[in-house]
Amino acid sequence: MEISFQPGPKPHQPSQITQEGDQGNEEPEGPPGKRRKLDTSPEKPPNVTKLLVSHSNDHVVAVTGEDKCVRAFAVSSDGKLEQLSQRCMPKRPCAITLTADDNTILCGDKFGDVYGLPLLSSPEADAAAARQQEEAASKSFVPSATNLTVHSGRNRKALENQLKSANQQAKTKEPLKFAHELLLGHVSMLTDVAFVAFDEVTSLDRKPRSYILTSDRDEHIRISRAPPQAHIIEGYCLGHKEFVSKLCLPKPGILVSGGGDDEVFVWDWRDSRLIDKISLRNAVFKTLSKRPGQGATKVAEDDVTIAVSGMWTFESAARNETRVLVACEGVPALFHFSTLNVGDEQHPTNLEVLLLSGNPLDVAVLEDSIIVSIDNCHESGSISVARQDQTTTPRLQAFEYASSEKDPLNFSWRPDERLDGYLQKANSQPTAEPVPDPKALADLLYGIENLRKRGGEEAESS
Repeated sequence: MEISFQPGPKPHQPSQITQEGDQGNEEPEGPPGKRRKLDTSPEKPPNVTKLLVSHSNDHVVAVTGEDKCVRAFAVSSDGKLEQLSQRCMPKRPCAITLTADDNTILCGDKFGDVYGLPLLSSPEADAAAARQQEEAASKSFVPSATNLTVHSGRNRKALENQLKSANQQAKTKEPLKFAHELLLGHVSMLTDVAFVAFDEVTSLDRKPRSYILTSDRDEHIRISRAPPQAHIIEGYCLGHKEFVSKLCLPKPGILVSGGGDDEVFVWDWRDSRLIDKISLRNAVFKTLSKRPGQGATKVAEDDVTIAVSGMWTFESAARNETRVLVACEGVPALFHFSTLNVGDEQHPTNLEVLLLSGNPLDVAVLEDSIIVSIDNCHESGSISVARQDQTTTPRLQAFEYASSEKDPLNFSWRPDERLDGYLQKANSQPTAEPVPDPKALADLLYGIENLRKRGGEEAESS
């Protein structure tokens, strides 16, 4: 698949080397001035940090990290992507999703805000939004108090500072010049956004309902109504002891959440009720103990930390069940379980493991198969040690969920040879140039564990 997009706005750069006190051919008096060097290195394309396909498969939404842009693409019949729009947000987006009708992009940033953006922007709507923003920015702040109503010196000084700070903020804040709507906000760092729509059946009729679910670094999961009532909070799912990094909705009434805890949580989110916990610690410990070149004694179970980096829903038509796939940062495996028996004490949920040749970065679901993006730059089970031979591990690997001929009832994951054939061309592509330095690459691929609070942060938030 080919992707072409225009870079976002460039940062300001000097147009030439300047020297203080140097005019024409005259000899400058005193010591020579400081020179400012131009950045002559070629402009690096921004890295794609989030990628989302519309429900109709006609459009792709991408987030590029360096310029904080949300980009919408149209998918052609031959697999090429044509950029339709780019909209640069005030803060770097960290989570995106689409409404059920594919009309609106829900974009959450680390500042805690969730914006609604039309998937297909129009010049007329963007121009109207830009005019509205400029008119609002041009209006000076007028406080309710005046010099006629304020009498003490302290209050007059406070009024002057209020006017000064409001005017300075209005000048420095750049308005968004495209159609958008601020839907809701958290007071903490937002980590994920999910949208769910379903028909609520009552004794009288059937009503369509839709909600926005958001999570943050402070262990909160919030349930809000969908636009135009996104300001109304329906409830919270509280129970996590560490940050919540990922949300997954395998069914309209079931929510699976994971983050820095040792378990993934399963909720009946409409009642804000926890119905099950599925432990990851033992499975993660066993997986890390099987790393190539590593002995089981080199990994202490007490040193294992969980940081859920991805969750995906997989529908198995052959078994008529829904499974949830879970990836943990720096762990070369996918953990998966069925939602059939969640909350059933007599039949506990069984956590299964798909071992991989490297750390999983992302998963795409295709009917009864999945395509896993593998980190072939770092050693399996590590987020810092560089892999010596990157050619031995394909970056894209396909697996199918099927049964064997000997045991038709026993389903498991196995390599999908048919899909692997289609992926050979993509896997043979060379690494993009220029290759980022190891620290920049690790920061790009692995950042979930950084959400964990340390010492003083826990005291401040409590």
